[in-house]
Amino acid sequence: MCVLIQGPISEELVWRSCIISAYRLAGASNAFLVFFTPLSFGSGAPPLIQELWYKLNHILAHLHHVWEIYNTHGRSWQALRRAIALIRK
Repeated sequence: MCVLIQGPISEELVWRSCIISAYRLAGASNAFLVFFTPLSFGSGAPPLIQELWYKLNHILAHLHHVWEIYNTHGRSWQALRRAIALIRK
């Protein structure tokens, strides 16, 4: 019973709370939040949305790694070049 009812509901609530918080910080409108967040959850989204979501997450992961390397190597032009070079490999 927990796996069939409680699990999916709690997963949806956690996902929505995380994704809505991120979009709120980015300045997304209420209409965007209402209509886009359900599409970004799970495999129920159309293939085009899934592909775009995957590419967006891939880009964000790369940017996160660049930012992390940039910060850990001294926040200089050399650190930025090093971060970009490491990501391109």
